[in-house]
Amino acid sequence: MFWKKQKSKFIQVKEEIDSHLMDRRLSAAMALFNDFHNIYSSYSEKDKAFYRTEYFQTKSKLTLLMKIEELLQVVKIDNLEKLKDKLNEIEELTNKDIEEMPQRLYNHIAHHFNQSRKIYLYKSKKQELDKIIKNVRNLLTEQNYDVALRLFPEIIQTYNETAQYHINEELFSEIQELKAHIKMSLIKQSAYTKEAETDIKQLKIFLNKKEKQQEKIIKVIEKNTKEQQKLKIKLKNVSHPFKDLSSLRKSISKGDVDKSKKQFFLAFDE
Repeated sequence: MFWKKQKSKFIQVKEEIDSHLMDRRLSAAMALFNDFHNIYSSYSEKDKAFYRTEYFQTKSKLTLLMKIEELLQVVKIDNLEKLKDKLNEIEELTNKDIEEMPQRLYNHIAHHFNQSRKIYLYKSKKQELDKIIKNVRNLLTEQNYDVALRLFPEIIQTYNETAQYHINEELFSEIQELKAHIKMSLIKQSAYTKEAETDIKQLKIFLNKKEKQQEKIIKVIEKNTKEQQKLKIKLKNVSHPFKDLSSLRKSISKGDVDKSKKQFFLAFDE
């Protein structure tokens, strides 16, 4: 009579884990990991060597599942650095020699890894885009509209890169509105500049006219000043008529005929 060899506790737990993984009862499979590890740790070095391959293959599959669960939690907290680290950890695990997994389990891992990777790539590109848009808004504040407009090819290119992972229609509308605002500001700035140039030309013409008028006035004043100076010199050389009459009266009262005649001609001779 042949006795059926009893399975070791290690093999029993391993098969139970594999059954859960096959049926995608992932939580139940991971819940058995501590028991599985403790059984293996309790063995002698000889038994450990016997079960080593099966232990590490099963451990790798369960570790990968746990890392996927951690990855999903990191995605929720919106930390790009931690998300990047977790993706790298999972990628390293998948590059190791892992026993062939059930298709449903593989699909589960691949789906969540790829989705999380897309989220990371989208958010990292979105950060780049936000920086460029912030720079453009600063240029608008400084009224550097032409420089801001030159940054738009870079904005569109970066947006297209984000759209590979997620199409954000609201963000695209914001970018289009920003571009339209810049173009309108450029038109207004150009119109204002032309108007200002016209005003400056008119002002220059007005000032030139005023300067010419002032020059004429200055010439007239200088001419009048010269004539007044000439008149003063002439008056100095002419006897004052009232002074001549007074002298005439004095000469007549003294009876000096010759002198009276001279004073008469000085007073009334034109």
